[in-house]
Amino acid sequence: NDSRNGTSASQSVRTWARAAALMGANKVLAIAGGSEFNQEVVINGWSGSTIGYYGSGPRPLFRWSTIFTSGWEFVRTITGVTNRAVYRIPLGALPQSTPYAAARVTHATIVIVNDSQVLTWYARNGQAEIGGRSRTDMFWHTATSGYLYFSCVGTVTRVEVPYGDPFRIGNSTGFTIQDMMFGGSRGHAMIAEGNQSDYLITRCHARRFGVSGFYLQLRNGAATNGIRALRNLAEYGHA
Repeated sequence: NDSRNGTSASQSVRTWARAAALMGANKVLAIAGGSEFNQEVVINGWSGSTIGYYGSGPRPLFRWSTIFTSGWEFVRTITGVTNRAVYRIPLGALPQSTPYAAARVTHATIVIVNDSQVLTWYARNGQAEIGGRSRTDMFWHTATSGYLYFSCVGTVTRVEVPYGDPFRIGNSTGFTIQDMMFGGSRGHAMIAEGNQSDYLITRCHARRFGVSGFYLQLRNGAATNGIRALRNLAEYGHA
């Protein structure tokens, strides 16, 4: 209930937007176990603050993606490749993607199949290209049909299409985050960056990302820049 004041478990608020509005420097944000946020979260100016969780259930999850557990269609098998086939799923517009300056590549994104198979999509005029060659046997999207095509080894049980990086923290000296899960990311599952920032990141897990689980970028070489501690972190590969 976002009309509450957020000062205790009995007064907890519902949305990230409301929680963020109540936060700032030198405060504690406790997130209920089992919570899930599907959006882009950007934190700035929370110096001296802590994010953790309370209650029971799994670690709170930050992701930014669309998840399908049904709705795909079999298209065809791939000749000469054992147990791999092409499927398609209605997606509409292509997910927000990263512009590329290369002559033959204009955009890139990823699709995650069954929590384990990550396919990177490089596009030129709506057609996947890898190594400068058209790859209709891998992964592509056609804007005119509104379908996302992908290949999979074995039976498809889950498809996740990330839209961006779900969690970014910057310019928050003395910030602590613990016991969180990050994933469903096109690039980095969790990004920590900024000037004169000193972070403690502990007991956090990252999974289902396209590039890296934890991306740490400190700028300008200021003497106080640094990661205070990284403790008990886990990256589950690209899945």
